[in-house]
Amino acid sequence: MALANQGINLQGCSAYQAAPQLAHNSHFHEAKGIGRDDLSGLPAGAVVVWNRNPREGHADGHISVSLGDGLEASDRIRPQTTSYKSSYRVFMPSDG
Repeated sequence: MALANQGINLQGCSAYQAAPQLAHNSHFHEAKGIGRDDLSGLPAGAVVVWNRNPREGHADGHISVSLGDGLEASDRIRPQTTSYKSSYRVFMPSDG
């Protein structure tokens, strides 16, 4: 919903489905080489999309927006997720 409020409309019912859409969205660029230990230091507006992992209880994956202070906003505000066992992709807002 937060992305939709900014005019970025994602399709699909699961969080992991946002990754390829953000990869092709001109408002974002994918940041490569960001390790799990770096996720808590992401700038405000960075979007982290975790892949699905049904064995871990995350059948739909997870998506969050960094608040820039070590916290993320998803369905609630909490410390930035770093410990899921699945892969993840990070998208930074593009300038302009």
